[in-house]
Amino acid sequence: MSVRTARAGRVLPNEFVAQRGPGDQLSHKKKDIHIDKEKPMRATRLLCVTVILALSMLSLFGSGALASNVDGSAQYEVILPATTDSSVDYSAIASVIADYFTQYYRSLEQLAITPELADYIADTDETHLYLCALQYGIDWRKEVGGDIGAIADTKVESVEIKYAAQYPAKPLAVRAYVKVAYRYVTDKTRTVAKMGDLWEIEIDNVDGAPKITSMNSEASDYGWTKDLVADNLRRHSVSESTVLDDTQASREGSAAYTKKNAIDEAYATMHTWMVTTHRDSLANLALATAPVEGLPEDEASYSGGGVSALSVTVPYSGSSAAIYGWFMGDVQYSGIFHNMNDLGQGDCTNFVSQCLWVGYGGPNGNGYLTPGAQAACALLVWQNFRQIGSSDPTPWWGASVYNPLPRYASNHWMRVDELYSHVQSTSKGPRGTHHNSGRTWYDPIGSTYAVRPGNVLQLDQTGLAPYYHSVMVKDSSTTLGHPEDIYVSQHSGNYSYRQLYDVIQSSGLNYVRMLRMLSGSFNN
Repeated sequence: MSVRTARAGRVLPNEFVAQRGPGDQLSHKKKDIHIDKEKPMRATRLLCVTVILALSMLSLFGSGALASNVDGSAQYEVILPATTDSSVDYSAIASVIADYFTQYYRSLEQLAITPELADYIADTDETHLYLCALQYGIDWRKEVGGDIGAIADTKVESVEIKYAAQYPAKPLAVRAYVKVAYRYVTDKTRTVAKMGDLWEIEIDNVDGAPKITSMNSEASDYGWTKDLVADNLRRHSVSESTVLDDTQASREGSAAYTKKNAIDEAYATMHTWMVTTHRDSLANLALATAPVEGLPEDEASYSGGGVSALSVTVPYSGSSAAIYGWFMGDVQYSGIFHNMNDLGQGDCTNFVSQCLWVGYGGPNGNGYLTPGAQAACALLVWQNFRQIGSSDPTPWWGASVYNPLPRYASNHWMRVDELYSHVQSTSKGPRGTHHNSGRTWYDPIGSTYAVRPGNVLQLDQTGLAPYYHSVMVKDSSTTLGHPEDIYVSQHSGNYSYRQLYDVIQSSGLNYVRMLRMLSGSFNN
């Protein structure tokens, strides 16, 4: 049996075509790809008229097949583990997950929770946070209006089941990577935005039907809310391990403070923040002056000194960095670098540093879209090409999959504040100027700074160190004061093309600072 795995995809930019290297052997025949179901299967993308096999050299998936939503509205791909358990119904698992996320994103699209959503998820202590996140996503879009954040053409692309196990008298435990595609209504380019996230899910029989009863994501969108929930529980002298569920609370009296109460209170705080931020941004932007294009970008203005500290001066290509971010934003494993999520860390700055590495010519002509190109790049990373090695006091190097065991990248590579400090204070490796630190995106001055592809943006809730999140700018021809017209790529969660306003509102991060990269200094 053969299955169709071609994906509706992205237009290959002309500048990228000119840069692709010998590792990227591209076919220019428009066709559907059919793969034997019994063989390990890799994800594929149809890039306009160009078919590119883009996958990790270490990631071999099990059998795959196309499935349909319960209402028959769309098809999605099911990717199974390399080793499966005959006692587990993977098709049923994928169906529940895909139909839940279909209704989740359809609710965002329609700005109203669909009645069908409840068919696939139960409102429990372990799902309530994500149901509240959905309502909050609807609320902030309604509050700001003007189609800001509005999405359309939502579609679940794939459900990759990493793991599934059924234990006696317990819910079915699932780890799945879910990919969703949509577009932003206000995006004039009509670019397909793709996102992926790794979920820990439990599925149980509820009222005679399989439903999600527990879920968790480590995406940055939920970080502030989880902190607020923990603070609320501490304030009520309740620990996470002893918090009462609704059934226990009803037995012990209405005065009991439950985890749902803590979550509701956290999102009430988020809602107040959202309304206040929207009001303040309108008032501050009215005071903003003309756009500032002429930020200091010459080498002499750089605080870290001259550019000749090491033997090779390398110009920075913002477009190359942005294109890598676009291609790899929704991909969990690049085939070149280890993902820091596997080590219990966020992957956002690790991903941004990968983009910078490409911007400084890290692939060395190999490209990075095929297994051969990825293997060549992984070797270059392992050899510290276009990096600063561990013998330096301020090393900047990534964790190559050439070493198959997951390991940490250097702190200056993978951590938000450390990257910021390294880029704007050292004469070795990546270098750049910094702007708007400690100020909001709607600051009367900061809002006028021009934002361009290849810039790095870092976000926080308070504007005090350490900052929380890093993203790579993919598309922008505007200023920081117009985040609805700025599109970024990011990890934790994984997005190829995300409206900056969506990042700000979903995560509660209205302090945004910028790094504009300059020529870097590296050894041969």
